[in-house]
Amino acid sequence: MTSDGNWSRDFTLNKNDAFHNKKILFSSNASLDSYIHYGKNTIKLQTGENVLFVYDLDKKWIPINHHNNKGNFINNLEYIEKTWSTTILKEYIHPEIKLEFTYQGQKSTLSNIDVGAPNELLINTFDIGLLTPPRNEHLFLNKFELNRQYYQTVPVSKLIVSRYEPIHLLKVVMPDGQVFTKNAPDEGGGHSGSMRELITKSFYADGVNTANYGVNSSAPDTDSFVLTPQITAYNSVGMYKNGRVVHGWSGGRGKATLYSTDNNEISHEFGHNFGLGDHHGGAEGGSHAAANKKNSTWLWDSDNNYFIPNMYKNGTLNHDGMNGGEAYDARYNVYTAYTPNSFIEIQNRFENQHVFSEESKTGYKKWDPEIKEMVDAYLELSQYNAIEFTAINGSDITTNDLNSLLKKNKNVIIYNGNGYHAQKINIPLANENNKNAILRIESVADYNSELHVNNKIKLIKKNDSICYISDGYTWNRKDNNETILYKVPYKQGVPVVTLMGFYDPKDVIDSYIYPSLYGSYGMVYSHDKKIDTQMPYLEVIFEDGKISQYQLHNFRSNEEMMNKFHVNIERSLNPIKANLYINNKIVHSREVEIKKNRLLTTINGDIV
Repeated sequence: MTSDGNWSRDFTLNKNDAFHNKKILFSSNASLDSYIHYGKNTIKLQTGENVLFVYDLDKKWIPINHHNNKGNFINNLEYIEKTWSTTILKEYIHPEIKLEFTYQGQKSTLSNIDVGAPNELLINTFDIGLLTPPRNEHLFLNKFELNRQYYQTVPVSKLIVSRYEPIHLLKVVMPDGQVFTKNAPDEGGGHSGSMRELITKSFYADGVNTANYGVNSSAPDTDSFVLTPQITAYNSVGMYKNGRVVHGWSGGRGKATLYSTDNNEISHEFGHNFGLGDHHGGAEGGSHAAANKKNSTWLWDSDNNYFIPNMYKNGTLNHDGMNGGEAYDARYNVYTAYTPNSFIEIQNRFENQHVFSEESKTGYKKWDPEIKEMVDAYLELSQYNAIEFTAINGSDITTNDLNSLLKKNKNVIIYNGNGYHAQKINIPLANENNKNAILRIESVADYNSELHVNNKIKLIKKNDSICYISDGYTWNRKDNNETILYKVPYKQGVPVVTLMGFYDPKDVIDSYIYPSLYGSYGMVYSHDKKIDTQMPYLEVIFEDGKISQYQLHNFRSNEEMMNKFHVNIERSLNPIKANLYINNKIVHSREVEIKKNRLLTTINGDIV
């Protein structure tokens, strides 16, 4: 504030990184003019003027409401007139909260406020080069401020961003056994390429996600188990027949293949991971609306206490991130604001998923909509550790069929439907060999089937989903909601070494352990106390001489390819070697380098 008797002619704004997002307001009631110097620019401050400066992402001061900019009406736009604001601490935000307002002797109460789950989102990030150096352009990985900005756009109480060290592969082994050292033989593109699909996405991204659930092995070409709000987001580039190709512009099922990470591409591809399709909401739900209509809101930056308008710079209303929208102004937030229509879809999606929780005895919590609280919840894993069998149309499933499957894996899922219908399903008698075995039957067939179990016949009807577990004496029916197989991480959010590779249970294709991954934040699980050495397993040797073993699936999930394995090891335990066993013989080994943890994790944009 400058005025007569308290006047200064010159003010200088210096550069300083500590000023990021700081604001300075200059106001003059003086008869004489003042001059504000910033960078190479100077503006005149005259009587009655107010000029607000913000220190932006480009490390410079900018005036955001000076008359020189009045050609752009946005600078004169306000969210609302004659209002006040306050901050309600998060510990007071809970279901059944009421807000009471008192003004000039009048009182009003706002109740029936719908408070949903305090969601969490985990984003794993890496930068990979397939037979070529990685791009080193993953700004969401490199710039913590971008983590903070994206946090402002989604309905989560905690946004965790983990980081993996860059991956530069000089040798690529495919799940069918092909080996590339110069380039892949096919042509690559932004949305295409063998290494894009089978290595970057299905192997690395799905492997990182799945290791966090304690699932040791899976099919080489299956999608991630989307059990929690978890996305692995990466830059990927590879050498193909047609040269060096950058991949991007793709998202969903726990993955995001990104060309650029400081614009709407992240808003859009992450949106696919939240269940939002292209053009979600259509013309109405996918566009921001005027203040007197539904689907209207501005983006609020809770760290810096300012609103970001829901329109383009020309004054037309902006679109949602799924509908071709863009950031209002990258100086304040590079990401696109979701419309309220999309926002509630994201909230509902998260509320139906588990979240990792160190406080929970099960390792997870889930929102209970009845009592409106996060409660301990088991994460059912049996369907993700199973061997799948599809009925052959017109043929019965015999006890020999099931004995053969149970010999490979004591967790079997049978699919029965139109065109793949078995009239009779014969379960072998319970015995010591199938003790603790799990058998699920999923039927969508229009025709009934007979289930022969425990010397009795049960009828299986359309849309039946049933489960039996052997105790060695009988097969016991289990309720669909009953937890059968789960794992509890013994530590969460610790630096990890992720061991990954391909292995062939048939020992026909040469198995391969990939170079170790080093991550800043992951979940770790106890090793298997009892190993069947006639089945594949991974052995990890530690610097102190201790050994841990991890059982792997004993069957090819895809008959044409090897399986993949993915195991998180606590980095502080210092693993030094990994051995892969088939038929109790080492088929591949790899030394594990003990590296100092150079990676940082952010929560809501802050380093932890």
